[in-house]
Amino acid sequence: MARLKEGEFSMATMMKEWEKEIKKKFKQIEPSLNEKTRRIWVATEALSLGRGGISPVHRVTGISRPTIYAGIEELSKKKKKKEPTDKRIRKAGARNSIS
Repeated sequence: MARLKEGEFSMATMMKEWEKEIKKKFKQIEPSLNEKTRRIWVATEALSLGRGGISPVHRVTGISRPTIYAGIEELSKKKKKKEPTDKRIRKAGARNSIS
């Protein structure tokens, strides 16, 4: 194995740093997340790490891999179909019609 020069990082060192950052962020945000937002957040973190990102996110957060995959699936569906953020039946301020 080649020796690293001063200032260079090995992939293992980088993974440990990523895991520390994810753990720090997760501890801060976890209390305000519900089930869906937690799933979306861990999926986003896993995707930001790229290939192999699911494993470190799973290790640090304790959230199962199938849950992370489900979040990734939800994110990919949202890209395809934009859901309306306002789920009102009627327009705001609209009056009921007289029958």
